[in-house]
Amino acid sequence: CSNMRLASGIAPIRKMLNAGVPVGLGVDGSASNDAAHMVNEARQALLLARVGRSLEPFGCDHGPSEMTARDALALATRGGAEVLGRKDIGYLAAGMCADLALFDLRTLGFAGGAVHDPVGSLLLCASPQAAHTVVNGRVVVREGQLATVELGPLLERHNQLAITLAQTAHWDKPTMAEPLKNQYGPAIPRAIANMVHAVHPAFPKKQFLRDALDGYEALELMPRG
Repeated sequence: CSNMRLASGIAPIRKMLNAGVPVGLGVDGSASNDAAHMVNEARQALLLARVGRSLEPFGCDHGPSEMTARDALALATRGGAEVLGRKDIGYLAAGMCADLALFDLRTLGFAGGAVHDPVGSLLLCASPQAAHTVVNGRVVVREGQLATVELGPLLERHNQLAITLAQTAHWDKPTMAEPLKNQYGPAIPRAIANMVHAVHPAFPKKQFLRDALDGYEALELMPRG
């Protein structure tokens, strides 16, 4: 999803697979992942691969076969395990880690599709949330809800930090960094420096960090406009 948002191009997944390159689905971090939804990422990988193939000469005739629903599911499961060098995850078998994702097919999004092809429907119909998820034998999602954390306070705290971070990035208000300074120390200035430098290579990253780690006043160095 982040590659499409940034218009970074379309990876030649089929060519990579045919060449024996291990391919999985992943993300740099939560900031690069819009929905934390693996099924949706697999769906987008499938559709993008087909669109990419269609852009080639006579590609419309071959686009649908560029990636099937089962190909995309393999990328999201076995492919990820192969990329990580793990032989204990990626599929269900005796002796493997007990990693399960269960989906309720009795929903409107699956109506008329899952009765014919449950796997195809999982990737081609509305991307569903997992009804139950088990990770290494531990129930993480139960009846569509996270079972390991109290979600309400976590979301509230997350939103508060997101607002503070956005305010910190406002070049004219360096004092907004104070709440983050007190709680996170140098981590936030480093993250800000890396992000700005990626967009503005001329940004004085090293100077920024030197000043920021001393007094957190170097936000004034950030480019304006």
